[in-house]
Amino acid sequence: MNKFEENIYKEIKNELVQSVIDKRVDNYFTNKNELTHYYNVGKMIVDAQLSWSHYIELLSIKDINEINYYINISVYQNISRNKLREKIKSKEYQRLDDKAKRKLINKEELNIYDSIKNPIYINTYGNDKENIEKKALKSFILRDMENFLEQLNKKMINYQLCF
Repeated sequence: MNKFEENIYKEIKNELVQSVIDKRVDNYFTNKNELTHYYNVGKMIVDAQLSWSHYIELLSIKDINEINYYINISVYQNISRNKLREKIKSKEYQRLDDKAKRKLINKEELNIYDSIKNPIYINTYGNDKENIEKKALKSFILRDMENFLEQLNKKMINYQLCF
């Protein structure tokens, strides 16, 4: 090989080596940028007080509005996974009034009365929800009334025995 051919060979070799180096540097910065973005997303999730165990509790819920409700109360009330589990088991979202649920869906501000939950949740599949709720409420009141009268009679007997 003559001098000219050697110089061309070296220039081609240097150009190819530089290309490989540039590609690796670009990959490094691309990976670094992706890593930075993923780190920032993870940091935002952690800063929101939601842990992986919170998300595990939410996976069983099918309704997106219900999921959003539980996420919001988890963040704003800073509740633990166990407290979230209790709220889900007690069907807190289902016990909200339909008007309150519409306000939550429309992202309207709730007033204090909207936050009061119905103490009885009855899952109905028909349109006869009101009648079923009245019947159930009546049976709960009557059952508790019997218990109340029974306790009252015991106290009256004890009171009479004292005199």
